[in-house]
Amino acid sequence: MGVVNEVVARDHTYARGLEIARTLAATPRLYRSLLKQTLNRRLLRRVIEGVPLGMALECLTAADLAHPQH
Repeated sequence: MGVVNEVVARDHTYARGLEIARTLAATPRLYRSLLKQTLNRRLLRRVIEGVPLGMALECLTAADLAHPQH
């Protein structure tokens, strides 16, 4: 869905998460609010765009299960 920005080793995950959280916490509240709105809108748009494909795949799977060709 496009929300991964970096990959870190498992043993560095918590420390990196804290570093990102501290960076965000140091920004103005209005900035964080607008950033959150922007990210949520982008994520929602991606989900909405993917719904028709997901429904089509479900229909194809249901049709395949209803009429197995074995």
